Amino acid sequence: MRTVLFWDFDGTLAEAPHIWSNTLHRLLLQAVPDCRVTISDIRKFTAKIFPWDTPEEEHLETTYDMWWEEMNRRFLEMYRQLGIAYSLAREIVQGIRPILIDPASYCLYPDTIETLHRCKTLGFVNVVLSNNYPELPDVAKALGLSAFIRDYAVSAHVGYDKPHPNFFAYAKKLAGRADKYYMIGDNPKADIEGGRLAGMRTILVHKDVPNCADYVCKSLLEIVKILRVDL
Repeated sequence: MRTVLFWDFDGTLAEAPHIWSNTLHRLLLQAVPDCRVTISDIRKFTAKIFPWDTPEEEHLETTYDMWWEEMNRRFLEMYRQLGIAYSLAREIVQGIRPILIDPASYCLYPDTIETLHRCKTLGFVNVVLSNNYPELPDVAKALGLSAFIRDYAVSAHVGYDKPHPNFFAYAKKLAGRADKYYMIGDNPKADIEGGRLAGMRTILVHKDVPNCADYVCKSLLEIVKILRVDL
């Protein structure tokens, strides 16, 4: 029996709490130390600024530079609406990408490697399925995941974001035919609802929130026990 495990990345395998909003705010304060813009002001924009905030839409910026050019345009507009001069905002925006794609900005959960290793040893196929920037596979590999992950399905490469059914269809095709597919993630809508609609078993991790997942786990290692029983 061939089983494919689709893993979300941020909030599931690795953590970097509020990395986008914190980075946008920190860079602003570095450029304008006396700026009165708060992190809450930034988060009003980051709640609706990313492609995955409108997953019902197709996003055609599917090359590295195209994706970042579009995001930098959105960040620039955000800073402008917050009262930052255009020339200064352009300078600030240039610092975002290097921070986001720096592996040092992320921390794997303590049981990430052991869980992926056990799943691979049991014969499961591990695939990362993430709403994220195009460099994510390089970041994941730098964090030591390459020995356990078969492939990567990243929204920035595809033009769709979870929970769009086209993204899940792409991921299934990438992973190949299987008897069972699981979607494992921390987002009740993008990961769990999206996975269920795509015909997958679903496992919610690291979140105690209302959800429709088949299973809920506080730690990643709990997933191994579930998979052994659910075979």
